[in-house]
Amino acid sequence: MICNDYYFFWPPFAAKALNDDLVGGMFVVMGILLFVWARSTSSQIYANRRLLVLTAGLLASEATAELCHGFVSAQPHMIMAGFVELVVLRFVFIIISNSRKHNN
Repeated sequence: MICNDYYFFWPPFAAKALNDDLVGGMFVVMGILLFVWARSTSSQIYANRRLLVLTAGLLASEATAELCHGFVSAQPHMIMAGFVELVVLRFVFIIISNSRKHNN
């Protein structure tokens, strides 16, 4: 999304926001934060919960945008990308449900 500023063109009122480099940058920053948390030795539970919830929110919004855009434009690669993001979102939900909830 950072490299292609014309990836989304539907819905017209949201195309500029969806194609913004800041949106793509949020995904990059979230990935870096998840990697740093996974490599850390302290493994703070509150950070894990916040990162996973933010990741789920970003993935859900991206999957919705991909699927809506794919169905409107009839581009199979965008529909497939939306379904793949839903699968990844399901994995995030599984990780959330299996992660520790408390410090005990």
